[in-house]
Amino acid sequence: MDKKIDLEKNDKITVLQKYKAKKYFILHDQQSDMHLYNVILDEFDKKIKAQTSEIDDLHTFYKPVAGQNSHLYKKKLGDPKSEIHLYTSSPIYTDAKNSVQIPLDKIDSIIVHQNDTGHEVIKVVGITAGTLVVVTAIIALTKSSCPFVYSNDGTLFTFEGELYPGAIRPSMERNDYFQLKHLKEKENIYRIKISNELKEIQYTNSLNLIEVLHSENSEAMIDQNGKIHTIQNPISPFEIMIENQPSDPKIVENSDNNAIHFNAISDGLEFQTLKLKFNRPQDKNQVKLILRLKNSYWLDYTFGKFYKKFGRSFNEFQKKNRNQPYEKSLKWMKEQGIPLEILIKNNEEWTLIETLNMVGPLAFRDIVVPINLKGNSSKPFEIMLRCGFMFWEVDKVAADFSENLPVIVNNLQPFRAIDQDGNDVLKFLTEKDDQYLVQPNIGDQVYVSFKSNSEEIKEGKVTVFLENRGYYEYIRNFSGNPNKSELMTFRNPGTFAKFSEKMYYEFTSGEQALEELAIFDVAK
Repeated sequence: MDKKIDLEKNDKITVLQKYKAKKYFILHDQQSDMHLYNVILDEFDKKIKAQTSEIDDLHTFYKPVAGQNSHLYKKKLGDPKSEIHLYTSSPIYTDAKNSVQIPLDKIDSIIVHQNDTGHEVIKVVGITAGTLVVVTAIIALTKSSCPFVYSNDGTLFTFEGELYPGAIRPSMERNDYFQLKHLKEKENIYRIKISNELKEIQYTNSLNLIEVLHSENSEAMIDQNGKIHTIQNPISPFEIMIENQPSDPKIVENSDNNAIHFNAISDGLEFQTLKLKFNRPQDKNQVKLILRLKNSYWLDYTFGKFYKKFGRSFNEFQKKNRNQPYEKSLKWMKEQGIPLEILIKNNEEWTLIETLNMVGPLAFRDIVVPINLKGNSSKPFEIMLRCGFMFWEVDKVAADFSENLPVIVNNLQPFRAIDQDGNDVLKFLTEKDDQYLVQPNIGDQVYVSFKSNSEEIKEGKVTVFLENRGYYEYIRNFSGNPNKSELMTFRNPGTFAKFSEKMYYEFTSGEQALEELAIFDVAK
């Protein structure tokens, strides 16, 4: 049941107390470590407010290290899955009543523990976008909003990314591709883990690995259609414009999580834009655009608020639209600015050349987009990225005008797949057919093994990509009547993007519905 508390600026604030598992907050500053309880995210004051105490002995046996993402630990010493570690480089002081107030912009990182067999894996969430990301990240973490895909590096399973993001109904099932950066073979076997840790039912149709052998002086990347490309001489843009305002191109020069968030003041424009200029070599008619990007936590949050407007009718809405044609779903998403659009300039006109599917908010992905420049006389080479307000984060952009080098590609089907109950589920994952691995419950897992061909490789480098296919459906139990009149407005192009922007400015000004404050009333 919701609980009422009093805050100085409002005496009737509904707070969230809906989490099944108790969360144990630990603050690490430069001086000491302390346990936080009765934790409140106060968006009015842009602070976390809490009571403090010494850390219980059960939570002192293992201390994660900020900035590292994989660690061993011994399960027999205890279970740290309830812990949420907050790191700040600024000293935080308690008052006479052992209370503490932590400015959200002082939080450097958040670390939580994720399930694994025999080990624990640490998921590190970098905080780079100020108070809003801190709030949404913590709320997401305490709701077990979490990763789907882990790869084994020979010792540990480490988080990699999410399966088929955005495919929320059967008609939206699609192939999805991304690199498994931590995957290494052990005894000629690759191992991955797929887990359901969300309130949704996951339907996985197939899983395959794409093992690519390429030269030492190149990198291998994959486009969203599954084609392999080699990268040899990527160059950074020499000029960028955020919403037509010049900005420092160094922002997108490195993979450093210092991302562009598409949250500039829009001056009434429907979508946010990022324009980039690259020096174009003479007589080059092909370029490979390199992007490191992800969806934002804010997009997930915005969808949650949108779906809540359906009230108790949400499940009926979801059932009714289960088999809605993919083209209709895609049309709506494009009109709302949800996919990332890539446009190229030629003769002062912008032409859409690619629309990127959602990739999820939990990990940056590296994506390559091949672009044909025949008939394009523009120098320099100019592109534009376009999307709705705060729907994407772009960390790095580069262009490579080199020709693709020869590569050897091995497509690997799984030979073993065992679920959390020890059942053999291999038959559901080997073919793109009407048989699905269904994971309906939080905690459902499957361990999948593939035979590697890497032992035959005498020279060169190996890069491995995951090809996956499937869809998922939300489990939600909203209450109240649907807001039909407002929901009808979302049929109009751009409404969802405007909804996102409006919520953002209300949120950051403290005017958002007070439900957005969260309390974690953790026992001392």
